[in-house]
Amino acid sequence: MKDTIITSKDLKWLYSKLETTEEVEEVSEYMRANKLVITLRDCHDSQSGWNGQNVILEGKDLSGNGYCFNGKALLNHVRHHRNHLELSKTAEYKTFLELSKKYFDTWRYLNN
Repeated sequence: MKDTIITSKDLKWLYSKLETTEEVEEVSEYMRANKLVITLRDCHDSQSGWNGQNVILEGKDLSGNGYCFNGKALLNHVRHHRNHLELSKTAEYKTFLELSKKYFDTWRYLNN
């Protein structure tokens, strides 16, 4: 089976999966800024005879099992990763990570 690659320029596919122009622009911009593509990989369930597609972005299958994809999964993935990238740039987040590491190291030491 051949994979299909969706880029940030494949607006027709994005429009078919997302509800609004703003959502399409948000996903497209995220993909363009991070040089990402979506991989569509055909799948087949031999027991039920169903055919589907795994929708893969950043190594994660957003379709669950190849048969349950909807645009909200794509949008949620993009928003989660975009927010994490923005948050990781803040000094407060870096401080939080340092404190968390100290706490975890102390907890691990006390529980061994």
